[in-house]
Amino acid sequence: PTMEDFVRQVFRARNIPDTTANALLKYDFHDGGLKGANVFMGVTHVGTAAGEIPPGSGLTALGIVVQPSFFMPARTILNAGASWLWKEYRFNLNVENVTDKHTVYQGSGRNSMSPYPATTVRLTTTIRF
Repeated sequence: PTMEDFVRQVFRARNIPDTTANALLKYDFHDGGLKGANVFMGVTHVGTAAGEIPPGSGLTALGIVVQPSFFMPARTILNAGASWLWKEYRFNLNVENVTDKHTVYQGSGRNSMSPYPATTVRLTTTIRF
């Protein structure tokens, strides 16, 4: 690594991940017994993010940015679901964090980390009128 790479890593903006990526794959059924239905799968990736800085202004006496005290780990989460439109009703099933990945979601501080929610299943119904 070059000195420039080192400086970028050490003096990163806080709570801003180095990379983000999202993808969604959806398939709609147009014919047959599943007409009006669809299935989908999505993935969300968030790279590492610098955590809090030590108490104070965030600068040394010489005006140099203080190094972060920790880094949030990267995470990749898989979500999936299905939807079905029948007459004026739409049924929607969402499954978030399909693989039940245990990771940190948000860091409020070195000693205060929020865990990423476990697998969550949500079924909703919409009536159009």
